[in-house]
Amino acid sequence: MLKNYFSEFGNFYKILMVGFLGGVLAWIFSYTFEDLLNQINGFWKVFFVSLFLALIWSFILGFCSFILLKLLRVSFKEN
Repeated sequence: MLKNYFSEFGNFYKILMVGFLGGVLAWIFSYTFEDLLNQINGFWKVFFVSLFLALIWSFILGFCSFILLKLLRVSFKEN
């Protein structure tokens, strides 16, 4: 049982890292988009807003990927 717990934690960690990388890409795209639209608002405001959006996206993508992995694993076990 302990081995299964660490196995699940390892999968969650990998999925969270993939979500974080997706969040970094979303941060880069949102930064360039917001920089074009809000040049007069300043660099640091856009930077922190984009970083916050990237963190939110990384957690959302990581959580959704983890749930999807659980659902796929359950469906494969039933078959």
